[in-house]
Amino acid sequence: MTLEGIGRPFATPERLVDDAMEGIESELREEGLESIERVETTDPLPAVDGEIVEYRGEIGIPSFSREVDAYGVSTTIESDGDPLDAEGVFAVWMPENDTAYVAGGVYPAEDALGRFVPTAAGLDIGTLLGLETDPTELRERIVALVEATG
Repeated sequence: MTLEGIGRPFATPERLVDDAMEGIESELREEGLESIERVETTDPLPAVDGEIVEYRGEIGIPSFSREVDAYGVSTTIESDGDPLDAEGVFAVWMPENDTAYVAGGVYPAEDALGRFVPTAAGLDIGTLLGLETDPTELRERIVALVEATG
């Protein structure tokens, strides 16, 4: 968003963050994130000169059970319907060009697929198929995305 007019000098990241986060929280709820709460920020954080907000919540996962065949191994992927913990980090900043930026993302706080895909017949199916999710790597990608924005 480009800020213009007499109010522009007053539109600091500190003043914009609540409005921006209200919109983000609404979108997160629409996408299925539940029990959203703002929490203390943890490293790594984006290197931007602005406000950084961190979230925790839960992604609702329906109960399911599916038979899967991969590389000659059959296994069952299942969920008991327990929610998946999620975390997110967002930043609001305004560099010298008077443009306000909001960027960030949400990621599973645990190896999501590792929770559903068991080891079968000595094979780690999740690793074999490249299905693992590493929360640390996902957070680092979001931090890099924020830093590359603007």
